[in-house]
Amino acid sequence: MTPVLKHRDKVSQTAAAELIQAAAQAVIDANSARTKALAAVAKRPVDATAALAAYQQYERAQTAVQEAEATYMAVLTLWGVSRHGLAAAVGCRPATITRRIGQHPLATARGMDLYRLDGGGWGVRSREPQAVDTESAPNARACASATERVDHGADPATERVDHGDVDPAVLRAAIADAIEGA
Repeated sequence: MTPVLKHRDKVSQTAAAELIQAAAQAVIDANSARTKALAAVAKRPVDATAALAAYQQYERAQTAVQEAEATYMAVLTLWGVSRHGLAAAVGCRPATITRRIGQHPLATARGMDLYRLDGGGWGVRSREPQAVDTESAPNARACASATERVDHGADPATERVDHGDVDPAVLRAAIADAIEGA
């Protein structure tokens, strides 16, 4: 099945095209580093301690492999491959893809979030809310001074409303006219 491609803006496409090679190389390098000690065990006889140490190194390096894979998949989504399409291509559920790349900045970055780095490559602007400058922010008391307290506990159906100087007979007539006209 061909992964579903979404249309992306030119900046996202350009960034993904430039980033995919480095992401692919990172996956290759992480896998190579992960299997290096096991490859040495496979080539020459070793004792049990060395074999165990090689396997420990193999297991510990799994995190680096998963991070490299997450970056590669995030670049694919930046390029326009949908998470559902990516999941179908690798034989897992979309939730698995989301869990693996959900926190990666490139997974949700789009054109306006991306910028070129001075030394080459791409960066992602943070979408995190910025701290409010309390010196220039309006005073909360000044903002609240023009408002009235609202009693959310009152039942509007049974509450008597004081309409000030309005004659109750005139008010009833206006309500009756409004009901008849509706």
